[in-house]
Amino acid sequence: YEDVDESGLAASVEESHASRDLEKLIRLLPAVQRQAIELTKLEGLSVAEASERTGISESAIKVQVHRGLKRLTELIKGAGT
Repeated sequence: YEDVDESGLAASVEESHASRDLEKLIRLLPAVQRQAIELTKLEGLSVAEASERTGISESAIKVQVHRGLKRLTELIKGAGT
């Protein structure tokens, strides 16, 4: 038991909580924004790949990511007050 790195464990727990919080916030977004962010920011697809997968134009993907990230920022700021 003495060999356990508690700082690593604490960081892992914090990351888990942050991940769950992010998932809750993302679910509050309109579907098209959520999908654009999930594909480009979470799955790591390029805008072109996300466009191809969804059938939405590249410019629309960019707009939806921008709007979704802006909305997430607003939600996070609102949660902190």
